[in-house]
Amino acid sequence: MATKKKTDCRQYRIGDFARYLGVTAEFLKHYQESGLLDVTQRASGYRYYGFDQSARILQYMRLRNYGISVKEMGPFLEGGLDEAVGCLDAKVDEMRAQIERMQAEAAEKKAETAEEPAEEAVQETSAETENAEGTGSEEQAAE
Repeated sequence: MATKKKTDCRQYRIGDFARYLGVTAEFLKHYQESGLLDVTQRASGYRYYGFDQSARILQYMRLRNYGISVKEMGPFLEGGLDEAVGCLDAKVDEMRAQIERMQAEAAEKKAETAEEPAEEAVQETSAETENAEGTGSEEQAAE
C-alpha cells in the first residue's frame, strides 16, 4: 500500500488525524512505513490521511490487542476471509503453546520454592539433633 494521492474523501493532516483516532503521529508513520496505510504527501512535506484510513487503523489496533505484530498484519488484511481466519487460528495455536510453556515454568518454579523450605527445615532439624546428641555425650563424659 504505497503512497497514493486520494481525492475522493476528506483528508486530515497527520497530527489532527492522530488526535481524532487517539493515537500518535509516530504510530501513523510506523504503520505507513510498514506499508499498511495509504498516505498523500504533498509538496509541503505534510502527510495527509484520508478518512477511509480510520477503519483500517481501528482494525490494526484490534489486531495488536490480539497479539498480532505489525509484521504479521499484512496477511490478515490482504487475503480473503479464509486467509484471515487461518492466520488467527495459527496465532491462537502459537499463544496456547506459549501459555503451556509458561504454566510449566511456573509449576517448576513453584515446586523448587516448595522444596527449599523443606530442605532448610531438614538442615535445621539435623543441626538440632547434632547439638542434642553432642550435649548428651558431654554430660555422660562429665559423669
